Amino acid sequence: MPDREQKASPPPLVLLHAFPLDARMFDRLPDMLPGIDLHTPHLPGFGGTEVPSGRPDLGRYAAAVIALLDAAGIDRAVIGGVSMGGYVTLSVLATWPERVAGLVLADTRSTADTPDAAAGRLTRATDAEQRGLPSGEELVAPLLGPAATEGARTAAAALAAAAAPAAFAWAQRAMAARGDTTAVLVAAEVPTLVVVGADDAVTPPADAAALADAAGTGTAALATLVQIPGAGHLTPIETPTEFAAAVRDWYSATFG
Repeated sequence: MPDREQKASPPPLVLLHAFPLDARMFDRLPDMLPGIDLHTPHLPGFGGTEVPSGRPDLGRYAAAVIALLDAAGIDRAVIGGVSMGGYVTLSVLATWPERVAGLVLADTRSTADTPDAAAGRLTRATDAEQRGLPSGEELVAPLLGPAATEGARTAAAALAAAAAPAAFAWAQRAMAARGDTTAVLVAAEVPTLVVVGADDAVTPPADAAALADAAGTGTAALATLVQIPGAGHLTPIETPTEFAAAVRDWYSATFG
């Protein structure tokens, strides 16, 4: 008798960190996502890595993600990210859609900055280069929800405090220059998980709903929206158990 057709292995999962933190924001997730081949790289310039040279562009971060996949021998993966990591995820999708098996978009948006928001980023970039960074506590205060525990606040502040001013400035300018990627998401038609903290003041639940709507536009698309009570903009740090459960349940239902 012929051998039974073997079921394809589920794709690896790559999660990209928020700004101005680094990949250590996901340190608790591996134990919470058993059976998932999880990759959580530092984006260039963060976590002690080299700051990119040249004109700031999120495409440089996206290229680093593709280089990671190539080095690991990964053809396609579920790509996801939190906040800036979500922007980079959509940049990967825009240029290398054939490498994307699915998306996890957490506390992020597909629209570009408003002119005022972009100008603010450029100002903060210059300030970082000229005067250094504010304290970690100051950097993360606008990101955390009112229910964030003291442990979550301390952990987030420590990661932000480790950011290099040059990396901070480069990332701010890259984010200010990014375009609207909503059309890219609409055209992708890949399974998509959208996660948002109910108390996210930076990219609020309305932004998450718009992402889910865009991801669900295509006839072959499948979009899932999960809102986490008591969380702000940094759901993997503020509510790691709930964030991991959302990813685990969606991943299992989507990829078996």
